[in-house]
Amino acid sequence: EIYSPSIFKPNFLAIVFCLLLFNRRIRERIFHYVRRFFPKFLPREETDKIDELDNSQIADIFLYVFFAFLANFIIFAFSLYVFRTDLGFVSVLKNFSIAQAVSIISPSGSGLGFVELGMLGSLRYSGISIHEAGAITIVYRLFNFWLPAIFGWGILSLRGMDYIKEIKNSK
Repeated sequence: EIYSPSIFKPNFLAIVFCLLLFNRRIRERIFHYVRRFFPKFLPREETDKIDELDNSQIADIFLYVFFAFLANFIIFAFSLYVFRTDLGFVSVLKNFSIAQAVSIISPSGSGLGFVELGMLGSLRYSGISIHEAGAITIVYRLFNFWLPAIFGWGILSLRGMDYIKEIKNSK
């Protein structure tokens, strides 16, 4: 495959943006231009909260973004490996980036429905049969979306029950 820098855009830009947040002067300049072209997009009262962060908190944000990207990429690579696809690294990264970009720009929460269609299309375009692409998409979304959502719902339910018991006992 021919290398194309556009395949790295969604995740690479998130990482670069986090790195730029470290420098206050660069951060203020970026926000100035964004406000200039999109006046209602970044309200000053919201961006001033970023100035209250110290570098260790910004480093935590960067590490979270980086490791979330890495974990999602590993899940995607694993779902391709399970079905023994022979895509190269660049093609895997391209398909992953498409799935992430669709997730970011879709109108539904976490790209529900749109990511699946985008993945089916991009995997099919990469030469994988529609049946394998569908299975890969299901495995990826199972580990990337459904299991964390169910786990989170379970934890929230348990914590909510504890909170309700605490309120009843306090009366």
